[in-house]
Amino acid sequence: MGLEEKLTAVLRVLFFPPRCALCGEFLSEHLLDTEPRALCEKCRRKWEYAKLSVCKKCGGELSACRCLPLVLQRAGVAAMLKMVAYEKGRDSVARRAVLSMKRKNSKALFAFFSGQLASLLKRYLDESYTDEKHVLVTFVPRGRKNLLRSGVDQSELLAKGVAEGLGCGFARLLGRRCGRDREQKHMGGEARFDHAANAFRLVRADFAAIDRCYRCLVLVDDVVTTGASLSACVRLLGERFGGRIVCLSLARTEKI
Repeated sequence: MGLEEKLTAVLRVLFFPPRCALCGEFLSEHLLDTEPRALCEKCRRKWEYAKLSVCKKCGGELSACRCLPLVLQRAGVAAMLKMVAYEKGRDSVARRAVLSMKRKNSKALFAFFSGQLASLLKRYLDESYTDEKHVLVTFVPRGRKNLLRSGVDQSELLAKGVAEGLGCGFARLLGRRCGRDREQKHMGGEARFDHAANAFRLVRADFAAIDRCYRCLVLVDDVVTTGASLSACVRLLGERFGGRIVCLSLARTEKI
């Protein structure tokens, strides 16, 4: 680290004391840290404990299980990778992580969680003997209203971080249709699927070249609740892509 970079780091810590992205507590960040930390030690321990969640179907560790919900299986998903369990009504570390990413454009926060997802995807690629250069990463796009409100598309930033961390390709392949921008969190199960079925569209891309160059397409979403958005996006992508489609999410509810 050069003198100018050291001085910048000192000024950053003095005038802008770093806080934990989840609880807001001040971080004991060292001046010689090469990258800013996102979580305090307490929240980091909670996150590591949350990663020990077990799948209620197979009884195995959630991040290692390969149980595939029927709704995604019918859509053509080859595998669903998830990190932790998500409980909407509970103030858990997973819920705070998802909400923080939706509201904050924190480089340290997205670097941490995209690194977590990259390690999860790497494990799957090793299991399936898939080379990273044959993998293309894309994402479920956020609605325009939410994007304008916060300025952050958390799934896009996570997908970019995963692709960069593993050396995979990255492309935006999906967009939102005009007039289909209602928030799904206030809808019931059937209403979500009806809305999602017409909410997404394929963007202009050379899908023929994508199909030739890549064997696996990874679709990233921050949290999966009913699977309505993922299944709708997978069906669209499956019309133009002949390889495997894998879903990758930070958190997943049990009710799916």
